[in-house]
Amino acid sequence: MKKVSLVVLALFCPLLVIAGEAEFRFLEVKHVDQDHFFAYQCTQNQNIIEEEQRYNKNSKSEEIRFWVDQQAGEWITKGISPELFRYFAVKSCKNSTSATISWTKP
Repeated sequence: MKKVSLVVLALFCPLLVIAGEAEFRFLEVKHVDQDHFFAYQCTQNQNIIEEEQRYNKNSKSEEIRFWVDQQAGEWITKGISPELFRYFAVKSCKNSTSATISWTKP
């Protein structure tokens, strides 16, 4: 069940970006073990934000967090909805100053 939920979330979020008003657009995905990293380009400033998704065995739920300029935000664990995803992505876009994908997390 956890893999199905994570796969649905992993596929849904990029499609949400494409379908909605384009404040950012999907660029690339990288899979590392159970984690998934997504890169998006912000439309307003052309900078890059990254989003990490994982399944937390302890809380038995999917979690996401945004990376801005190689700094990780807090994990969002409960109530991940399209509106919440968009809110944090747009907020991350406003704070981003990086124009490259890092993929190397500290």
